Amino acid sequence: MLQQTQVATALPYFRRFIERFPDVCSLARAPIADVMGAWAGLGYYARARNLHACARAVVERHGGRDMARYTQAIMDLGATVCTRMQPACSRCPVSASCRAQQTGRTAALPATRARRERPVRPSHVLIALAGQAVLLQRRKADGIWGGLMCLPEFRSKASLLRRARALGLDPVAGAPLAPRRHALTHLTLAIEPVVAAGPASRARDADPRRWVALDRIDQAALPAPHRVLLREVRRLLCA
Repeated sequence: MLQQTQVATALPYFRRFIERFPDVCSLARAPIADVMGAWAGLGYYARARNLHACARAVVERHGGRDMARYTQAIMDLGATVCTRMQPACSRCPVSASCRAQQTGRTAALPATRARRERPVRPSHVLIALAGQAVLLQRRKADGIWGGLMCLPEFRSKASLLRRARALGLDPVAGAPLAPRRHALTHLTLAIEPVVAAGPASRARDADPRRWVALDRIDQAALPAPHRVLLREVRRLLCA
């Protein structure tokens, strides 16, 4: 969790995660949806998918033996011996198999990456309401927010409005949800939310499993910007 996330942000997530998955076996047995739900809000969701895959591999290949000592040893080696600026190669226990040592590149690695401008991608987000329920869809495992429940997203407003009409929903004029930007590792999403609403019966007419009550969104495995949008919608409806 501390990769790309500050300690103060990660701590409450870590405590909840450990309570839910106290050992590698319980993590390996858990459905990926549960793991993604526990991780929701931390970002960089490939970490959660990789952690789950690693736990399954440890159980399948090593019978679930505790790998904490090995992991800690690798972390200690990087923190005290194989440091970025002045690696202590003369006292490194694995120097004989070190590729950087063999090729004389210890001073050059790791190479500094040039900073690149993040491209901006439009993200037209449909907040489809049927009574007090909102339409969500689970993302594919790969790509942005893989495995999470998300608001439907479109590359153009026209395609969003076509989807809303297909659901029998009408756009809500003047819904005060401001456009916003959300920075990811490799791009920035320019989020343009559109609220479309209809009677509660619309949720029953469509697939009911995809409609989630607004009072349950805090328990759903949502990415942070979509959770923020839905909390704003909930406050507006309660005002």
